[in-house]
Amino acid sequence: MTQRTDTRGFTLVEMLVALTLMGLMSVGLLEGFHYGQRAYQQALRVDQASWDVFNVQRFLRRTLESAYPFEPDPGQATTRHGLEGTANALQYTAPAPMAEGGAGYYRYELVLRTRDGGGQDLWVRWHVDRGSQPFTETKDNVQEEKLLERVAALDWDYFEVPDAPGNGSAARWVPRWQDSQALPALVRLRIRFPVGDPRVWPEFVVAPRVDTDANCQFDVVSQRCRAVST
Repeated sequence: MTQRTDTRGFTLVEMLVALTLMGLMSVGLLEGFHYGQRAYQQALRVDQASWDVFNVQRFLRRTLESAYPFEPDPGQATTRHGLEGTANALQYTAPAPMAEGGAGYYRYELVLRTRDGGGQDLWVRWHVDRGSQPFTETKDNVQEEKLLERVAALDWDYFEVPDAPGNGSAARWVPRWQDSQALPALVRLRIRFPVGDPRVWPEFVVAPRVDTDANCQFDVVSQRCRAVST
């Protein structure tokens, strides 16, 4: 008596079902890979944007904390103080960076500049500060660098503390700091980015540390420095 062995393989329907399942699994794996790749690239962009914001805040904090309240030279036709600003722009004097030798002072200017194609960028300009000399347009004297791209708006504020508390005036934030021999107690910068931009501007408040010009001649009547001609 001969024993029969069942050698029947997969049917065509079974093969089609198996291939369909394998195709669905491959599509799912491929979509998952693409999603992970997009998420990784988005995380890299957000991380780079956050790092750019961090670097800008570090530069501003370092220079504004060291802002120097020099007294203007009354012999100059155009006088200015150590820090002068409005809600949209700021100029201040601070020590030169160590990369430039660390000797002397620089005059910094922070402004928004309209870019080609629309939008605004935050720029910093600087030159060696020699008293009350204003910015010039000579490229040999003025350097500039873009700090932040695509800025929707910014607001500078200056915290004013009255010289004589109790006379009816209170400490407050003001939108302008002009023609003042002293530096503000605090400087605040708020930046808004365009809608949909992943960047976030953390709260930024700086307290200038230097409050008196080294060449100060103290006036006991006004209780402040007198401007000294150099």
